[in-house]
Amino acid sequence: MNIIKSDAFVIKSLKYRDTSKIVTLFSSEFGKFNALVKGARNIKSNFRGSLDSISLVSIILNKKEQRELQVIRNSEVSNPYWNIKSNFNKLSLAYELVSLVHSGIHFYDKNLATFTLMKNIFDHLDSEKECNLNVVKLFFKLGFLKALGFQITDTANVNETFLNKIEFKLNRVQLDIVNKLQHSQFDLSNEMELADAHLKVINDYLDIILDELSLNKSNRRTKLILDSMAN
Repeated sequence: MNIIKSDAFVIKSLKYRDTSKIVTLFSSEFGKFNALVKGARNIKSNFRGSLDSISLVSIILNKKEQRELQVIRNSEVSNPYWNIKSNFNKLSLAYELVSLVHSGIHFYDKNLATFTLMKNIFDHLDSEKECNLNVVKLFFKLGFLKALGFQITDTANVNETFLNKIEFKLNRVQLDIVNKLQHSQFDLSNEMELADAHLKVINDYLDIILDELSLNKSNRRTKLILDSMAN
């Protein structure tokens, strides 16, 4: 058993029995894992309020191999992301991005690139600066795919043969937008001015890729997109 300290995002938090919680965390040190937090819901608990969803926390845990539920010894909130949580549209996007990570990252699969991307995106959303949420969403999806080893390069779109089966292709303007975003190192400090029509098409296309990679559970959405294009 190892006592480990790590930063982590709270992906999901569920009540367990009378006073405890079971949380799903995505950590910088060893990826996604489930943990039991005993007494977390007690009024006098040191954990109270520190393991809410859409929060960045610093945790100390007793990590034991082959244990389904790790045990959290201590947790402190590093960033509660109040500005995200007080804005319905930002919060909805945050939950969408968290869901992608939850679906796409295997348990105990360390992925520091995705963790760093997620932190940068959430920090940007939490700032008081006005931002185009569709651009932020696009940045995240492209960065997430890249962190998983996939990158859109040309009319073949990504280095996987299954995409040859997808009839829906990006046009040259949309591919140029994707290339610029990918080469920007996903720096959100200077958002590009992009037409909403292009943003929607590119985001829809990335959803299809995520569906095909089994990262996005909304396969019905993919079918609706393809059906609408056939009409």
